[in-house]
Amino acid sequence: MTVNMPDKPLSYMGFLGKYKALLIFGMALTFCSSFGQSFFFSLFNQSIRDEYGLSHSGFGSLYLAATLASAGTIIWAGLKIDDVELRRYASIVVIGLAGSALLMATANHIILLFFAIYGLRLTGQGLMGHTATVTMARYLGSARGRGLSVSALGMPLGEAVWPPLVTLFLVSAQLPWRLAWACIAAGLLFLLLPTIWLLLRGHEARDSELANEQARSLGTDQASAVKAAKLKPRQLLGDRKFICVMPYVLAPPFILTGYFFHQQAIALDRGWTLAQMASFFGLYAAGSLTMSMVIGPVVDRLTATRMVPITCLPLAIGLCLFALTTHQFGGAALFLLAGASTGISMPILNAMWAEVYGTGSLGSVRSLVSSMMVMSTALAPPLFGLMLDYQLGAGFITMACLGYLAFAYILMLSARSLLLASVSETSKPA
Repeated sequence: MTVNMPDKPLSYMGFLGKYKALLIFGMALTFCSSFGQSFFFSLFNQSIRDEYGLSHSGFGSLYLAATLASAGTIIWAGLKIDDVELRRYASIVVIGLAGSALLMATANHIILLFFAIYGLRLTGQGLMGHTATVTMARYLGSARGRGLSVSALGMPLGEAVWPPLVTLFLVSAQLPWRLAWACIAAGLLFLLLPTIWLLLRGHEARDSELANEQARSLGTDQASAVKAAKLKPRQLLGDRKFICVMPYVLAPPFILTGYFFHQQAIALDRGWTLAQMASFFGLYAAGSLTMSMVIGPVVDRLTATRMVPITCLPLAIGLCLFALTTHQFGGAALFLLAGASTGISMPILNAMWAEVYGTGSLGSVRSLVSSMMVMSTALAPPLFGLMLDYQLGAGFITMACLGYLAFAYILMLSARSLLLASVSETSKPA
């Protein structure tokens, strides 16, 4: 089987047709990453607390501890994608996610519940998306922007599909919540796992082509030296450009996790019903889906690193509108523009890491980024909750978020010249 890396511009439809197997692989992984996301756990919140006799704060503390533990593990597990063959690595991740779902379905003690949540957060939220992102950025070359855009569609699709399905399962059909997790485990093992093996048939040819392309561009000896000198997480933490850009990269997941987690309190503060607040999520998904599809070709044409400053601008505008009015328009605008920011940022930021640090160290870079993202999403709920406990209100929280965004934006701009200077020649569009 012959597999060619993208070497010349293709139309969008031509691109989708030529690399459909790899793109479906990426979408499938991001779609199933939902099983480790906070929004999915929230669907079982009441059932889990009733089963184990946990209070809101008790379950929140357990969830925080498991999430932080998974964040520490991702740094090690994520970088292994640089050394393990992709089909084997993806299979291990899927089996780990299925095993964690099965443990969730059968756990009869709070300690087992902790390990179930830990495994779901590690493999679901962390490694499923990590695997899809690294694959698109590494193997699609100058077309990585479009690949990341298509792959990222699985996330908003999951956010749109899974909540009504789980609600139908638990509420309408009144089936046990543990049975839902058992079904998830079975689906992952008997549907997703064989699908991955089918989609990645002949993937060794991509690895060979990637190695040959690196050897041609750098020279065989230099390419071997680059492979041997892969970046380590501790090196990245000492890199000024990485340190300066990360607060900006972490802003959307941190801010949006806080708003989503405390949506009930924010709706009450604004005088909205929960149904009104829930209706805004459709706008979030629409904004994310639309911008994700639009931005991919632009990234391939202009390079991702040049576009980094625009990623949080829609979110900033949405926060401003939300702060200026208590009308439902403010909430609708925030969610729509936050979705647009999410759709823009995922392809741009993930492609940027490949441009700045190269594809050889992409697993190491992405594993550290994923770990820091998981930590930020774990810290957002208690920090937002602390402000709400002190009766500071949604308006104050929004202004605090805008202040954080402004600081992160200025810090990112201070290192932009370093980022642009680091862009490898092989990452620039032809």
